[in-house]
Amino acid sequence: MSTPNDILAAALAFSTKNRPEWITSKSGELVETVMRAMRGLYLFGASVNPSYFAEKADVAAAAGSWARPATANAVILIRNPAGQEVIVVPENQQDADRSRPALFQRGLQYFGAGGPLDPVAGALTFTYAKKATKPATADAAFDASWNTDFDGLLATETAIYLAIQDGRIDEASAYVGSRDAWAKQFAAWLDIETVPRVYAYRIGRGVSIPDLIRTTLASVPSTAAS
Repeated sequence: MSTPNDILAAALAFSTKNRPEWITSKSGELVETVMRAMRGLYLFGASVNPSYFAEKADVAAAAGSWARPATANAVILIRNPAGQEVIVVPENQQDADRSRPALFQRGLQYFGAGGPLDPVAGALTFTYAKKATKPATADAAFDASWNTDFDGLLATETAIYLAIQDGRIDEASAYVGSRDAWAKQFAAWLDIETVPRVYAYRIGRGVSIPDLIRTTLASVPSTAAS
């Protein structure tokens, strides 16, 4: 398994203007740069295949509502203690489907939608695509959900952030093509990593990989004169 320091060593090697000794002298700052890149990639990944980064948590009711799990990028499924799926409806359409248990969301809380089947108390089980987890130290391994085949993507994304932070915009721009190629490969792998899925129905939106790259990964400032 790879570590933040492994990724930093690879990212620093992109430019002679980076100094290898920064791994020690700027460790805290640089690990945060790696995690910024990693958080973007988990968000990217959750948009392509939320099930790959999924985990579960039981959330107890408190004051008539259920808190959205703090480590969730995207909530995929909610079930009640009987194992029934609990749907989420808009707050202004709480009666959208009275045939199934339902919640509505307000901020980081979920509330029963007022129907006869809707939750009012007890625990609900949330399944969600999780956020990236920061290792305890710079030499500790990343979470096992990270596929180390794509360490090159993480290192390239980190190198872009390092160059931007140092004002080396031309260098950052030069790395974007490689990063985008890696990201497309990452998306392709996420799309096919478990092929034999059978759906009774499928809810979701089409995913544009170029749009995901633009909205979730590092954006290089323009160097054009104003």
